[in-house]
Amino acid sequence: MNIVSRWLMGLLSRPAEQAIATDAEGGQFCYDELWPQVVQLIQQQRQTVTAGRWLVSCDDSVNFLVALLAVTIDTGTLVLPVNASQGGIDELKPEIDGVITDQALRGGVTLQLPMLAGGSYSTSVAWLRSLLAERVEAPPLRLFTSGSTGKPKPIDKPLALLLYEVEDLELLWGGLLADRAVVSTVSAQHVYGLLFRLLWPLTAGRVFHRHNVNYPEQLQTCGNGHVLVSSPALLSRLQGGVSEQGFTCVFSSGGPLAKGASDQALVALGTRPVEVFGSSETGGIAWRQSDVEGKPWRCFAGLTVARAEDGRLLLNSPYLAEEDNPRLLDDLIELVDDRHFKHCGRSDSVVKIAEKRVSLLDINHRLNALEQVEQAYSIALLEGERDEVVAVLVLSQQGREQLAKAGKNLLARALRAALREHLEPAIIPRRFRYLASLPYNSQGKLSKQFLIDLF
Repeated sequence: MNIVSRWLMGLLSRPAEQAIATDAEGGQFCYDELWPQVVQLIQQQRQTVTAGRWLVSCDDSVNFLVALLAVTIDTGTLVLPVNASQGGIDELKPEIDGVITDQALRGGVTLQLPMLAGGSYSTSVAWLRSLLAERVEAPPLRLFTSGSTGKPKPIDKPLALLLYEVEDLELLWGGLLADRAVVSTVSAQHVYGLLFRLLWPLTAGRVFHRHNVNYPEQLQTCGNGHVLVSSPALLSRLQGGVSEQGFTCVFSSGGPLAKGASDQALVALGTRPVEVFGSSETGGIAWRQSDVEGKPWRCFAGLTVARAEDGRLLLNSPYLAEEDNPRLLDDLIELVDDRHFKHCGRSDSVVKIAEKRVSLLDINHRLNALEQVEQAYSIALLEGERDEVVAVLVLSQQGREQLAKAGKNLLARALRAALREHLEPAIIPRRFRYLASLPYNSQGKLSKQFLIDLF
C-alpha cells in the first residue's frame, strides 16, 4: 500500500467525534460530518465526469478538504489556480472539466459546496473503504506558480511527495506544536498553505481554523498558544502587543521577512517567526529564525545543497521526483557549511545597466538604509538605449513628512544624493513611485507586474 492509500485509510479509521476544524464561534467540524460530504461530492462528480480534472477554489478550508479528499479518492486531478477570480478560471478552461467551489464562480460543470450529505458516518466510511480497495494511483495535483511576472506556469505535484514533507515537518516541530490549534493568514490553494495549514495539522490530528485571518487586528483574539501560519505580507504590518496570550509558534513563507518585521513579530506575537524557504516546484528547502541580520538558512533533513559554478543553488531533495534531482534553481547562495547557506538573491535580480552588472538587491539594501524609506523595491527597465533603474518606495514617517513639505521632486533629489555615497550614478534610480504598502498577495508574493506598470 502506497503512502497516499495509507494516509487515506488512517483518516478513515479516526473516531467520528474527533474534531478536524473549528470556526470563529468555536463550532467544531468532525469526521462524522466529513465523510458523508465526501461521498456526496464523489457521487456528484461521477454524474458528470469520470476521473475528471477538477479546479478547486474554496474560501472555507473545510470545503477545500472535502474537495481534496473526494477528487483524490476518486482518482481525479485536483487543479489549484493561482488566481481564483472568474477571469483566471476562464483562462484555465482548456485545462479543466469542471469547478468545485464555495464561491460565486462558474467553469462549465460547477459543483457547489458545502454538500448536503444524507448518508450516515458508518455507511460512508464503509463505501469509501471499498473504493480505496480498488483505487489506482491518482494523477498528481496540478498547481500553478504565482504568475507575478507573466502567465502562471503549471506544476504537477504528486500528493505522495507532499505527504513525505508533512512527515518530516512533524518530526522537526511536532513536539513543539503538540496539540495546539492552527490559525492561518494564507490560503490552502498554494503549496505553503496546503502543507502548513491543511495537510500537516490534518495528518497530525491538530484542529485548524477553517477561515483565514486577513487583518493584523484579528490576531488579538487568536493567540491562546495556537500556531500561526502566515507570510511577510501580514507580519510586516503588525503593531506591538497584538495578542496578549501569544502564539506557540509562528511560521512565515512566500517571501523574505525583514529583520525589523521579525523583531516586531516577536514583540507582538510572543515568539520569533520561523521562516521557511522553498518554492512551489521544490517544496521546503531550509528554515531559520532571524535573530541577527543575514542569518544563514538551515537545510531540512534529507536535503543536500551545493553551489554551482555560476553561484546558483543546486538542490537534491526527497520532495522532488527522482528524475528531477538534482535541480538547479535561480537562487544565488554562499555556502557556510554542508547544512547552512546564505541567500544572495536571485540570478534574475542581477542585470546589466550601462555595460555594468547591477544587483537590484544591493540597490534595495541601500534604499532601505535611508531614513526616509521603510521598504523599497527596485526595477530594471531594459528598453535598449533607455535602460534605467527605477524604484517603488514605502516611506517612513520622516519620509512622508518630507514628501508633504518639500514635494516629490525635492524628495527624489535628496534620495539620489544620499545614494551617490554608495552607488555609481548610472545605477541610481532615476524615478520613484510612492505607495502606502507594497502589493503582496495572500501568499506573500509581490505583484511585480503591477509595480512595473506604475512606470
